[in-house]
Amino acid sequence: MKEYDTKRKHPLKPLRSSEARLRAFIDNTEDIICARDRDGGLMLWNEAFNKSCKHLFGVEAHVGLKTGDLVPPEHREEIQHIRALWRKAFEGERIREEFTYTWPNGENHFFEISWSPIRIGNKIVEVAEITRDITEKKRAEKEFRESEQRYRTVADFTYDWEYWEGPEGEMIYVSPSCERISGYRAEEFVNNPDLMVEIILSEDRRVWAVHEHKATAKAEPLMITFRIRTRQGTISWIEHVCQPVRDAEGTFRGFRASNRDITERRLAEDKLKRKDKMLEDAQKIAHLGSWEWNTLTNELKWSNEVFQIFGLSSQSFDATYEAFLESVHPDDREEVKTAVNRSLADPSVDYNIMHRIKRSDGSERIVRERAKVTLDDNTGKASRMIGTVQDITDIRNMGREAERLRAELSRMDRINIMGVLTAGISHEINQPLAAILSNAQAALRFMTNDPQNLEEVKEALHDIISDDKRAGEMVHSIRAFVGRYDVKREEVDLNQTVREVLTLIKSEAIHRKVAISKNLQADIPPVYGDRIQIQQVILNLVMNALEALIGHHVSTPEVIVSTRFGDNKDVILSVSDSGPGIEPDQLKSIFDSFETTKKEGLEIGLSICRTIAEKHGGRIWAENRPEGGAIFFLSLPWSE
Repeated sequence: MKEYDTKRKHPLKPLRSSEARLRAFIDNTEDIICARDRDGGLMLWNEAFNKSCKHLFGVEAHVGLKTGDLVPPEHREEIQHIRALWRKAFEGERIREEFTYTWPNGENHFFEISWSPIRIGNKIVEVAEITRDITEKKRAEKEFRESEQRYRTVADFTYDWEYWEGPEGEMIYVSPSCERISGYRAEEFVNNPDLMVEIILSEDRRVWAVHEHKATAKAEPLMITFRIRTRQGTISWIEHVCQPVRDAEGTFRGFRASNRDITERRLAEDKLKRKDKMLEDAQKIAHLGSWEWNTLTNELKWSNEVFQIFGLSSQSFDATYEAFLESVHPDDREEVKTAVNRSLADPSVDYNIMHRIKRSDGSERIVRERAKVTLDDNTGKASRMIGTVQDITDIRNMGREAERLRAELSRMDRINIMGVLTAGISHEINQPLAAILSNAQAALRFMTNDPQNLEEVKEALHDIISDDKRAGEMVHSIRAFVGRYDVKREEVDLNQTVREVLTLIKSEAIHRKVAISKNLQADIPPVYGDRIQIQQVILNLVMNALEALIGHHVSTPEVIVSTRFGDNKDVILSVSDSGPGIEPDQLKSIFDSFETTKKEGLEIGLSICRTIAEKHGGRIWAENRPEGGAIFFLSLPWSE
């Protein structure tokens, strides 16, 4: 019998344990839970129900207690309605209803009551009743509706395109600005929620899809940019910001989003990026970098090309003035510091210096730095230096090589000219000189004879004189040959010819650090002659002006080329320089062959210039300027 009882009672243990867990669960929930019979009598209740009865009605729950025993007479109609509902539950329906009830302290509370049938087999024996206080939920919904109304009121008047997307993807609200930005009306987005995705360019839809995924998973606002095709067919850039919306209970209510048209800003940014790229490429090509130094904070900013020039990286550079000086060649640091301090002390003095730098690999480079100082608006003191640095090592090396080649070409040119002249002179006067020598030797013999033959001596001397004249005529014939030009005559624009010459000589002037300016009278008539020869004269005069400035300490080395009307139907071109001028005793003979003001050279050029001028019916002369320097004039007649 004991064995039988043990086996019979043993299956009840899990049932009691399950019942205990269920009891513990319903007693610890905040919802009011009870079970009622067909008459509304109380069969089962939890602690929350008992507490609610005490709080609202001042009675404790007990078996058989009915709702009519608790609710005051003025709520009889509500009791009748509740009874009708749980009777439906006994018919097999699940019922849910909301009620309002005033607490003893006067507060209105909202309740949600649900009834569910409890079956044993196919028979409904009881109805489970669950009552939940939804007062806070109702208050949150009210606040949410008021918030939604405020949102709509504000969004209707914003310049941006605002919208509210519901939790199922439906468009709850779209602001009127959508039509200004996209060309589509608000109701079109409401009626077709997919329209938003449809107008996004296909290549940007991946960005939108990733954004939607992140926006659903995160609570903070997210921002993306993408392009749309408007109804008019144009492309617009949109800056999109959205944030999930939840009510006070944390229920997801969709997304609120704002679309801003940033097309103009994006175009400006793209234009700026292109300019920055062009600037960066130009800096690379020219080996020219830009920098900015804040003298107050000692912060130094370099462009990428500056790092390339100095052979440093942004990670290894300390970005201070002292760090820059460490890269300057030790022998040039004092000169650099002096130049910097001079500009800081007097901002009108630009920082302009050439110096060497030592790179991290031990190599040396030559750089040219230029900068301007800006002043602080409040203190009026130097606050920044903004400048450039250019690697001119290759340019300097090329300049030295070009200078060597120019000197070599000049020397070879002089050798060739002298070779031609020497060969011509030696060939033409070789016979007269030989005859002079022979007659001189004969005269000497006649003088030593005993007795002396004076008649023979006299005849030999006459022959010497004759041969000497013959040699002189040969020299004059050589000069005439040299001076002969096959002139091709045409109308020549003298101003245009000057411009062509100055273009050719521009690099030479820069090399010599001489400023060349022109003052050309605009309405002068053309001259008649050979353009190449006239150009040769102008080129020779300008080159001579540049040469006159070499070796003289002139504060402002300058050459001025001018044209003007003459007094005798002629046009006068002048070339003046700020050099030392011409010695007075040389002014008249400077255009003669082999006459020169240079320490070296024969100066055949000015003689040729005079020959060309005269063959064109003009003339050439020189004067000293009262303020110092020389001025050369070329007069040519008008074309008739």
